[in-house]
Amino acid sequence: MHELVVKYEGEEVLAGHYFRVLPPLVEVAPPGMAPCALGSLVQVLVNATGAPKREDILVTAYSPTGRPLDCPLTTIDGTNSATFKPDEPGEWRIEITYQGKQIQ
Repeated sequence: MHELVVKYEGEEVLAGHYFRVLPPLVEVAPPGMAPCALGSLVQVLVNATGAPKREDILVTAYSPTGRPLDCPLTTIDGTNSATFKPDEPGEWRIEITYQGKQIQ
């Protein structure tokens, strides 16, 4: 366990500020995630709650060889999603960023 003391101009800030420390990358394998066939459409749902500008959200799929593939973000009936079609066999990695920073 660690304790973090926040100071402003040399004085300890006693309340009202909370920090959450996260690892730089998070690997998630949600329930129901299954392999897909080459060329099949993969849809990634994105919860954009709190994002003032949807255009600041970028979704990129990385092929098993590391090649990036931009995934356009669309909104249908208030649901944000991005799609791509895997064209290489193997494990793909999906990166979602907001204003250039990976979301957690």
